[in-house]
Amino acid sequence: MDRFELIVLIIQRACTILAFLIHFPLTLLIMYKSPTSFGAYKYLLIYISLFELIYATLDVLVSPELYTYRSSFMLVLDSNKTFLPFWMLYPIDLLFCGMLGCSMAIFTINFVYRSDLIKSFESSKLFFWIASPIVYSAIWMFITAVTLQGNKFTDVMLEEQVLRKQNISISEIVYIGPNYYPQKEVIDWVPILGMATLTLMIFVSIYSIIYFAAKSYIAMNKLVLTSKNSQRYKASQAQLLNALVIQAIIPFVLMHLPASAVFIMPFFSCGNQTFASIFSVTVALYPVLDPLPTIFVVKCYRVAVTQYLSKICSLCGFHSQFEGDLPSSTSYQSPPIAIS
Repeated sequence: MDRFELIVLIIQRACTILAFLIHFPLTLLIMYKSPTSFGAYKYLLIYISLFELIYATLDVLVSPELYTYRSSFMLVLDSNKTFLPFWMLYPIDLLFCGMLGCSMAIFTINFVYRSDLIKSFESSKLFFWIASPIVYSAIWMFITAVTLQGNKFTDVMLEEQVLRKQNISISEIVYIGPNYYPQKEVIDWVPILGMATLTLMIFVSIYSIIYFAAKSYIAMNKLVLTSKNSQRYKASQAQLLNALVIQAIIPFVLMHLPASAVFIMPFFSCGNQTFASIFSVTVALYPVLDPLPTIFVVKCYRVAVTQYLSKICSLCGFHSQFEGDLPSSTSYQSPPIAIS
């Protein structure tokens, strides 16, 4: 393992630890500090947080690695880097692929919620919206399993270009990914068809996000101008929308754009391992950075965190620097936080 690969590995492990440290308290914040005006939306926030916790857990359990060379890219799981039985690695590899689709569906539903379809989240249709990302992920996994399987040509290439340098046998790993041109002047149309379908699903998700984002802004402006609800309610809804916009930008920058580069470059037989390593880092950063807008943009959560940090500083004998964020007696009061 060269220095660059070691740095990538260290960043991935550090991000996994940070993801646990952030998402676990965030889940508690959402459960116990959300105002009633959030309604069923808090369950969607919990859903997102749990999804990213599961992702971080899988990452630390199996240490997935992305390799790309010429006309192929592969998500590889090495049995030597996990205590899990070998038979579990392929389903987990598929699950990692499906979680990319699941993440896109989750953020699409976020914007659907903020649009004028909000009432359906308060009714019996809530289960439908919660289940939609799982269905989307299952479709993604099915397409991946059917069209992006390995073959003997990819096995040979992977062994010669990657595994032999690491003293690993092809029998010790599982991988998923396309090889568009397994032989010279030979095109494998099956993975091309599979990747075209997945790309179409990505564009559907992006279009839906843009469409419902526009509807959300229109609905929010209408709410501010015409609603008879309290200013506190309007402010909380605006904060949620601002956090949501930032949360949508983060996966787009950290996942979708780098993934597009990794997906497209092998099609032109110019797969580059440096881009694959960068993608591995950005994907690891995703569950760390994505919850931060919810914590720091939404006031009720920011106030709760500020109070907690202030009390920790007081207990440690440090002068608190967080009083400026604490609510006044006339503003929204977050319930007191007990320090055991």
